Amino acid sequence: MPVTEKQPTARADLTSAERLKTIHEKFGEMKKICSGEAITPEDVNRLRVLNVDIGNELSRMLREAKDKQQAQRGELVAHDLRSPLGRIWSYADLCAKGKEHLRPELDMALLEFDQLLLYSEGKEQAVRLELATRLQPLLDDYGPKLSLEGDSFEILAGPMAIGRIFKNLVRNADQAGADSIRIVFDKKKHLVKIIDDAGGMRPDVLKEVQALFAKPPAEKERFSTITTTKEGGTGLGLVIIKEQLDKIGAEISVESKEGEGTTFTIDFTGCVSG
Repeated sequence: MPVTEKQPTARADLTSAERLKTIHEKFGEMKKICSGEAITPEDVNRLRVLNVDIGNELSRMLREAKDKQQAQRGELVAHDLRSPLGRIWSYADLCAKGKEHLRPELDMALLEFDQLLLYSEGKEQAVRLELATRLQPLLDDYGPKLSLEGDSFEILAGPMAIGRIFKNLVRNADQAGADSIRIVFDKKKHLVKIIDDAGGMRPDVLKEVQALFAKPPAEKERFSTITTTKEGGTGLGLVIIKEQLDKIGAEISVESKEGEGTTFTIDFTGCVSG
């Protein structure tokens, strides 16, 4: 996994955009090394240094956050990026030791980091994707408690953004204690429902979440600390979900009954693939 080490000579007055530029440059060098015909022990040593450097840049972005909300967002981005970053170094090290059959895993880790970096900057390109296919990895993560039902359909959207939206909603339900989480597709109406039996939201929380989803993008910021059904949790994830859906022209609504469960409905009419 990435190792963070303090670099006394590093500038402390860089903006987040400048730090991301530095990360891009260092990641570009990583890709160049990994694209070579053979990975050498020297390459692995250099990859480790780049791994550490990128990890440090991510840590500095968190420390330099201007407010709590920016810090929370930065933490989500850093958490997502560190996983493939660690795998890049690990797989490269194994390839250098003769396990070349792991090259596809190394390439996948590089691709995942690249896509996540673009997503974190809001630069991910919209592509034609089939929803049920994109959501298949969630079945591996959550097992029999999660099901995909109905007739799926295609939309135009960023694959990482869509993955994050559904991952957040499913994870929220799981952490709230759901025994059953259903993702139900309605191809005719271009709707997707995420239905759980996690006990539902309190009426006051439901009212706040519904207000968040009804607000235009510029008016969402004051809702960034909604308390959810998870003990001690906040609604930052719901704010991010709303932002991502706004960007692709989709809409989200919620219904919930305390003691029973919650249903989120996403209307993808505005981004259905032609």
